[in-house]
Amino acid sequence: GGLAGGELLYLGGWTSVGKSAFALELARHITSHGRGVLIVSREMSRRLLAQRLLAQAAEIDALSLRSGRLGAGEAVLLRAALPAVRGLPLWVSDTAAGVEEIRRLLAEPRRPPIALLVVDYLQLLRAPAGIRERRLQVEALSQALKAIAVERDLPVVCLSSLARAGDDPKRPPVLSDLRESGELEHDADSVLFLHRPD
Repeated sequence: GGLAGGELLYLGGWTSVGKSAFALELARHITSHGRGVLIVSREMSRRLLAQRLLAQAAEIDALSLRSGRLGAGEAVLLRAALPAVRGLPLWVSDTAAGVEEIRRLLAEPRRPPIALLVVDYLQLLRAPAGIRERRLQVEALSQALKAIAVERDLPVVCLSSLARAGDDPKRPPVLSDLRESGELEHDADSVLFLHRPD
């Protein structure tokens, strides 16, 4: 059924499993169909996100692009991918730290209008003032993102870190692994876990 307006989807996974790469690929796919996407990243700078997006579009190693050590074949692939990526209706913010700033970004007129909000990631957002307990801070952020999804009738994909894997880091993640709040699974319409068994 895809992504629907008003829905909050959590994307979780152990460290370095590819959550940000997956979210970027999702954003690239949606923007390639002429629909606007806003990415709010508290983990990576706009420059790094742009490099990763280019590397994914060109199907080259992101580390090669980052270091500037591209092989001749990679340079050809990169040049071929640039025109397709350059015109995508994709907006990225690495400065919006809290929910109110996200609301302001969404309120700005854009063409085409924003059809998807991606937040990378929940636990790095600034918590509302006056809430001291970390669990309650995360719950308040989650509820605010769900409210944004409903108010603006757009899907929100929010990346979430997980609690430590414990004794078995190769085991598939489960709902109780969502970090710092058991309430996230109640706010979410869907929870998607990425897992690499090897």
